[in-house]
Amino acid sequence: NALIDTCMQQLEESAKPRFIYRTFTLLQNEKTQTLSLLECGLTICSKNLFQHLLGCQNCVILAATLGIEADNLIRIPQNESMSRAVILDACAADMIEKLCDFAETEIAETAEADGLFLRPRFSPGYGDMPLAQSGQICEVLNAGRSIGLTVSQSGILMPRKSVTAVLGISRTQVSRRPKGCEGCSARQTCAFARREDITEE
Repeated sequence: NALIDTCMQQLEESAKPRFIYRTFTLLQNEKTQTLSLLECGLTICSKNLFQHLLGCQNCVILAATLGIEADNLIRIPQNESMSRAVILDACAADMIEKLCDFAETEIAETAEADGLFLRPRFSPGYGDMPLAQSGQICEVLNAGRSIGLTVSQSGILMPRKSVTAVLGISRTQVSRRPKGCEGCSARQTCAFARREDITEE
């Protein structure tokens, strides 16, 4: 516990959390089940995301990062103490999720002020949404210049503790998909699912 507290404090002192997002008009092509963001020309081919955003009139794309400082902090102890490196990595994973939650709350409050509702975020790599979309999202947001977030040739976000996501905005409220294993369509067969979340069909 003491090591966890120390690692979390180091991360809080070193990380440079930043995020950026923009809202676009959303056009859904039911025949091809593709999504188009009209003002930027971005097209997303994902049946899972198409279903997730059914009924949405607008779409928000989000990019968030803890900065290269967090990556460096995790990398330094890898040759000296793997336990410290693993704990730092886990703390950073938790911190980037909380940063995304914060950004999502800000977006939701803006939408609610206009009488609209926000769908939960959906990231490249979820379901059938290609990881390559992360690079396109970063390009549209000019994330490299604005928050220091880029994508490698192999499609990896740099810095590593970063997230890109898509969120829908609609005029009607829908039930929010549970987070974690409870909201995953693969929970019945996933080897990594929490066993208490699995029920017999």
